[in-house]
Amino acid sequence: MRVLAYLRQSLPFLTQGQLQRAFDLGWIQYDGKTISRNVHLDNPERLTFNDCLKITELKPQADLSCEVLFKDDNFIFFDKPANMPSVAQCFWETGTVANWLLSQDVQLKNVSSPLESGLLHRLDTATQGVMVTARTTEAFSYYRDVWNDHVIKEYEAMTARPLKSGIYEAYAINKNKGSAVIAVSSDEGDRVMKTEILSCQPYQDVYQIRIRLHTGVRHQIRAHLAFLGAPIIGDALYEGQACEVLQLYSKRIIIKDENGKTRYDVHSNLKVNLL
Repeated sequence: MRVLAYLRQSLPFLTQGQLQRAFDLGWIQYDGKTISRNVHLDNPERLTFNDCLKITELKPQADLSCEVLFKDDNFIFFDKPANMPSVAQCFWETGTVANWLLSQDVQLKNVSSPLESGLLHRLDTATQGVMVTARTTEAFSYYRDVWNDHVIKEYEAMTARPLKSGIYEAYAINKNKGSAVIAVSSDEGDRVMKTEILSCQPYQDVYQIRIRLHTGVRHQIRAHLAFLGAPIIGDALYEGQACEVLQLYSKRIIIKDENGKTRYDVHSNLKVNLL
């Protein structure tokens, strides 16, 4: 039996991706030495692995710097700081929004994936601002299905160049699946990106742009603004002007009911901080 097959039997609650991460970290060893996932296992008793792989639940963390903005029986709205991942990839991870959410309501582990804590959406690790999580399976399932039709998200981005108000459309292209950068084209591509510039105002010696998303593509605002010639300040990935913190803020989330009426309208408390 190969090592990976044995571990799948011994640790059935771990995904193949999580096991691969453990191999990459050197947490799986044979006779005290790291081992490849495809090596034939002669004696399972000589195989050892880090105790972290036995963890089956995400750890609640109340000491993380998120801030509750509003909560009721259905949702928790909160501010996420910059440089904090939204979800965990493995049960042994700490320092994510999902960890903090469990400190607010431990039952969130049962709402969706236990690594997501009911989050209805994600923000890039570097992006800060308002997010929302569902507190019931009913709210999670319903709003995940109707997210684009019943939820409005607005952002603020600081750029070195101005952009005119209007709706801009482009296409994301998956040229290299392993690349962190999303390629953008004005021609047809893999996924359409529709980004609305609500306003653009001078701010000190740069520009403060208010944005509304009409689609949800990974890195949409970052990639689209860079494509339009106005990369976000602090976004080294898309060649933005240097800054310690990515100047992209999730500022507002509006959730509508089944009749299209506004049910929640929550604004972030975080302010622009040009370090």
